[in-house]
Amino acid sequence: MWGTSASATEAGSVVYVPGSGLTVTSADGSTYSGFGQIDFQSLVVADLDGDFAPDIIASDNDGALYALNENLTLLSGFAVEAAAVGDLLVGQLSDSDNPEIVTKTSTGDIRIFDWNGSELFNLASDPLSQLKMISAFGGRNALFTSSEVWLFDEADSEQSLAWSTAHGDVMNRRFYQVSSDPPPFPGDGILSLSKTYCYPNPVEEGSATLRITVEKADEIVITVYDLAGLFVERMEIFPVRPYQVNEVIWDVRNIESGVYLANVEASSGGKSDSKILKIAVVH
Repeated sequence: MWGTSASATEAGSVVYVPGSGLTVTSADGSTYSGFGQIDFQSLVVADLDGDFAPDIIASDNDGALYALNENLTLLSGFAVEAAAVGDLLVGQLSDSDNPEIVTKTSTGDIRIFDWNGSELFNLASDPLSQLKMISAFGGRNALFTSSEVWLFDEADSEQSLAWSTAHGDVMNRRFYQVSSDPPPFPGDGILSLSKTYCYPNPVEEGSATLRITVEKADEIVITVYDLAGLFVERMEIFPVRPYQVNEVIWDVRNIESGVYLANVEASSGGKSDSKILKIAVVH
């Protein structure tokens, strides 16, 4: 569960039911369901990408690591094979602005991943030692296991709240506290240019995903042209989720190999922002 306080009546929640998948209920009452085909073993909530919104971090029974937005969209770089077993921890270990994900393997290794799914550390540890807490020790970020203390970069007194123990916090409430302030938007206008892109690119399989992040928008329209300027396809995203990842799938199975230009336009209140994505299709 997440909210501005542990007793908040308007709070979001994420529930996993084996065989049925994940169900996320936002604080505004919106509901998202998915990943029914995945058997998860560990599930936590934290702000992984620094957008002041909760993200869902989970590992499945095969040891893969997932990171999802509130609307169950995978964050860029995930899922990753992590050989993870047992509990997950999320907290500040490096001097990055974003927290890290800490996992353990069946052989005892501690594997630490950043918010993009890249492995930062692989530490040899006692196989019988369990992950306990991410905190500070002697002025440095520290990872505590049942038999070890690992020290990392200098601790930041203003580090963000995360999932520092197996059950969220020392009270075992499985509650993540989010900021009550409006999230900062990573852009100067309606559309975040840095968080609007196509993946994979080049597109070598049957589809591409266009990922668009907006502040607030009435609609998002994507118009695809070839290099000669001829119209290829038009796609829309509605309703639009503000401050969150919005995605649309472009089916390229009947599209010839070549380079295409996708004009992404987000509009709100008579204003609009746009970005042109260059996408290569290779069959």
